Amino acid sequence: TGEGIPPEFFKTAERGSPLFWFLLETFNGIWVGGCFPEAWSVAEVVPVLKKGDATRPENYRGISLIAGSMKVLNKLLARRISDALERHGRLREEQAGFRGGEECLGHCVELEEARAQRKRTGQETWRGFVDFKKAFDTVPQEAVLAKTEERLGLREGGNLSRYLRGMYSCPLGRLRKGTETWKCEVGVRQGCPISPVLFLMFINDLLDTTEHLGVEITGQDKKLSGLLFADDLVLIAESNEKLQALATMTAQWSERWGMAANAQKCAVLKDAGAETSRSITLRQKNLFFPYQKYLFLPTLCVFPVPFASPL
Repeated sequence: TGEGIPPEFFKTAERGSPLFWFLLETFNGIWVGGCFPEAWSVAEVVPVLKKGDATRPENYRGISLIAGSMKVLNKLLARRISDALERHGRLREEQAGFRGGEECLGHCVELEEARAQRKRTGQETWRGFVDFKKAFDTVPQEAVLAKTEERLGLREGGNLSRYLRGMYSCPLGRLRKGTETWKCEVGVRQGCPISPVLFLMFINDLLDTTEHLGVEITGQDKKLSGLLFADDLVLIAESNEKLQALATMTAQWSERWGMAANAQKCAVLKDAGAETSRSITLRQKNLFFPYQKYLFLPTLCVFPVPFASPL
């Protein structure tokens, strides 16, 4: 990593040990002083071949390695931020990503139960699956910071606000064993424990104004217009027209906040027998109809959920 200290070193900092007290004093100095260490701004990037021709750059994914000491401090901060968000109910119930006690399978079951319940009463359920293109790597950093400060109620110049802005003031990338650096001007910092919770706060308002277009669920006092698992989104409506309205609102949100949907990986799923009056479009691109199945969160859930067979 940028500071030249192997991650295993920090595992020896048992509570009460000299290293423990040294790190605690160092972290408190950074926290109170508001001086973000220069070494923490640099991430070493290791290119990893995903598949295909090894001579083509697009077949590689860059894995960023950040300073181990920064990861230790940020893990503590991430836990405190998450606890505060949960304690004060600052995240939507529809979001299940990166949250304790929530899981993808629960969302899959909730979605299928809602569809089955409505089908028993003769009501249609339309679902639109939206895939955001490289969501974590492309979010506008200033928007992430502004939304974080608003959701947490941070005061300007406070310790946390100052620390986060220091962390994103000039993040750099550098190839392992290389010397040249480049600015990382978009995206949350890869490998950082705080990044997932920052993204949750960024995407939290996506469904804020969509409830009136959702479906009614027995036993619930509000309509369900969508479910989120981090950056994976499924929109839920009772008709083709309302699903199109939800898709339009999603497109408006993504355009406002600098996000892009990957239309080739988006899909519309309708009940068998439901009439299709027109195609659903997302930013002028038609979303395909995958007949009656769609792979949601690859390798995890196929819709409809086959309850008769093991998941």
